[in-house]
Amino acid sequence: LLDKVFTTGEPFYGYSTLVKLEHNGELKDFYVDFTYTPLREDNETITGVLVLAIDVTQKLLTTKKIEDSEAKFRSLIEAAPAGIGLFVGRDLIVDSPNQTFIDIVGKGPDIAGKPLRDVMPELESQIFLQILDDVYTSGKMFHSYGTQVNIVQHGIMSYNYYNITYTPLFNSDGEVYAILDIAIDVTESILARQATEAAEASLRGAIELAELGTWTLTTETNIVTYSQRMLEWYGFTGEPEELQDVYNIIDEKDRQRVADAIANALLPDSDGIYDEEYVIKNRITGRERVLHAQGKASFDKDGKAYMISGTAQDITTQRKLQMTLENEVKARTIELQAANKELEESNRNLTHSNEELAQYAYVASHDLQEPLRKISMFSNLLKERDIEGTHTTITEKILNASRRMSLLIKDLLEFSRLLNPDVHFIKTDLKEIALAIVNDFELQIEEKGAVINLGHLPVIDAIPLHMNQLFNNLMSNALKFMPAGVQPVISISAEKMTSANASKMMYNANPSSDYFRITVKDNGIGIEDKYVKQIFEVFKRLHGRDEYYGSGIGLAICRRIVTNHNGAITIESEPGRGTAFHILLPENQTKQSF
Repeated sequence: LLDKVFTTGEPFYGYSTLVKLEHNGELKDFYVDFTYTPLREDNETITGVLVLAIDVTQKLLTTKKIEDSEAKFRSLIEAAPAGIGLFVGRDLIVDSPNQTFIDIVGKGPDIAGKPLRDVMPELESQIFLQILDDVYTSGKMFHSYGTQVNIVQHGIMSYNYYNITYTPLFNSDGEVYAILDIAIDVTESILARQATEAAEASLRGAIELAELGTWTLTTETNIVTYSQRMLEWYGFTGEPEELQDVYNIIDEKDRQRVADAIANALLPDSDGIYDEEYVIKNRITGRERVLHAQGKASFDKDGKAYMISGTAQDITTQRKLQMTLENEVKARTIELQAANKELEESNRNLTHSNEELAQYAYVASHDLQEPLRKISMFSNLLKERDIEGTHTTITEKILNASRRMSLLIKDLLEFSRLLNPDVHFIKTDLKEIALAIVNDFELQIEEKGAVINLGHLPVIDAIPLHMNQLFNNLMSNALKFMPAGVQPVISISAEKMTSANASKMMYNANPSSDYFRITVKDNGIGIEDKYVKQIFEVFKRLHGRDEYYGSGIGLAICRRIVTNHNGAITIESEPGRGTAFHILLPENQTKQSF
């Protein structure tokens, strides 16, 4: 460098240049500002170089420390959880916002250098722009805690809460040139506090609504404090009460039990729960109340109870009602027992009467058969001897009447047997039963051109003979009650259902068995709704004997068979459209049924 200055005559300037120099026998680093200036004679001849150097080492180190400190401070500000930024001048130009500030504003990173009003126009309808103007004018700091600020963040209005500080910054002339804004988002703590306050208010409301009293026992002093309601119950003045004084208010028969319960709840190894019912007598009025008190002990880190607190409820009225109810129940129980005895006696009498009635029906029907046979026999003899046919009409009426009587007696005998069945259930294939019935009615089916559709039918616990009679009666009715000129179409099908679904159709469904709903459907004359409930009654006929032959007992027998099988039978019908009988039978009978 010196040679270049000497040769070219151009001076050289160096700033903050590192120079290694030996100082007191030690090589050290120095930073210098220096100039190399050529020295000239009068004839402009360069004769040397003037060296001028200034030691700026300390200045440079001080500057570097300041820069490092500023970098650390800027890094600290940038990483701070609080939003920090400057508002410069009356126009409140946003300057040096940290990332948290940018996130709070929610308008993206390019907000520096813009007026706050332009960045956050939503503040126009709020108080904060006015407050900033007042700080700028007065030079006084502003603090606000837990203040709601409505900010449009990324296009969505937010309603968060912030601790806000506006600090005025002054220049060398003592004039405010900017405002430092520090904002801390405290939304979670504010909402938590509001929730706590709401819960406390709700608890106070619940306590008041339930007419509860509250109490607290401090173990160190043995002092008990009460709410106003409990003070009135006890007849206390409101001053803290000694625990023993409280015990003295409690009825003597309950006193020791309550004291023991409190002591047990305060034991280090206990669950701390206290729950007792006792009688108190008001210290002033002498009025007795029954209280139900509950509490929970609080323990320190060493497991020592320092407090127990809880609630109490006046249950005097409930206990009186309970006593009255118990006495009423006792009285009603005695009456019910007497009524049950009467009912048992009535049931025995009724059972005996039913047995006698069934026996009478059987004997009467059986005994009627013999004279009926004689009537038929003599009527036939009379008909045979009446060669001229003089008495034909009379003898035919006698014979028809005797045949109807014979059928009626036969059905009556069958019905009486069903009143007291003495048979056992066995596994019965209903498909085989149905096929046998179709075979029995083969001639009628051919004569009427009937179509029989047999679906899948199950195997169930049943009495085969009774199932045969059930299907026989239903098939007979389906073929019998057909309009003239209509081809009979009869369908027999079944569907399986759970006990829960069966219980919707009958009141005493067996929960341990599935059920089958067997449907026998025809396209016959149908039945009007008003007669549906009557068709299962004994001797109930909806048509004259001249229209449809029968005794009027067939469907009564069907219902008795289904009842004996712990099932139910229902009917759906529409005049002119046909009838469907639905028979609900359990797949498995209970052990008691066998």
